[in-house]
Amino acid sequence: MNRSYTMGTDGINRWAIFDKNEVVYQIPFTEDTDVMQELIDSALLYHAEQNFFKECHCRDDIYVNETIVGQDYKVGSSEGAVILQELLTAFPAYENSVSSDYGLIGRYDDNTSINSYEYATGTLPSNSIQTDFSTNYTASNFKYYALNFNLLSEDILLKVVLDEYSGSKPDLPTGYKHYTTTHSQNGTSSDWIDVSVSATPKRIKEFCTHKSLQYPLPTDTHTDCDVVWQWNFAFNKNTLAYGVVKAYARYNPTD
Repeated sequence: MNRSYTMGTDGINRWAIFDKNEVVYQIPFTEDTDVMQELIDSALLYHAEQNFFKECHCRDDIYVNETIVGQDYKVGSSEGAVILQELLTAFPAYENSVSSDYGLIGRYDDNTSINSYEYATGTLPSNSIQTDFSTNYTASNFKYYALNFNLLSEDILLKVVLDEYSGSKPDLPTGYKHYTTTHSQNGTSSDWIDVSVSATPKRIKEFCTHKSLQYPLPTDTHTDCDVVWQWNFAFNKNTLAYGVVKAYARYNPTD
């Protein structure tokens, strides 16, 4: 499904005019429908990245194999506050680590786990968290971190997001990337690396087709939502085998 738009011109140049959530986009027009849709999606993605911290009540629907597997909310939203309270009831010692106004929080795996993302870029996990997970990260290459809380087993995972990954990597889509390593409290780290990619749906769909990977979104989701602002590719650091592909479809309520 394509996004609809109106046309504008000054008599010489033509533009596709597209509005979303009271933001008007004026994009140079091209007759190539696929390229035009790619330009619109690129404009929406750029706007989402530039205004990430301003969207206080957004919701991200997280898709795998065309199915929603989780939902993230800003901590400051009413939905986020409910999940945060549930988390702190189960894990009160982590109150100072999961309540950032810049964070996202969400339920996963049939509501049995909660992820809390601390998006204050450059803010390292506290010394106590690093000690708990036997890590020693410094500001170099560090971006942000997340904690995953399992409500059934009471296990906690530390997910550290880095700008670069020095190990071997499989082919990945073109676009801005960052890499996540996952640590357990027993001092081990996961064999799986998560790669977050900023790219348009068209680019990701072409990559998935080329690599025989399951494209994560249903047909109309990327035009129904405000923007698909992030894609996640997992790979095994030992075998370089791909895991599942995730899509983060963002909705920004206007009321």
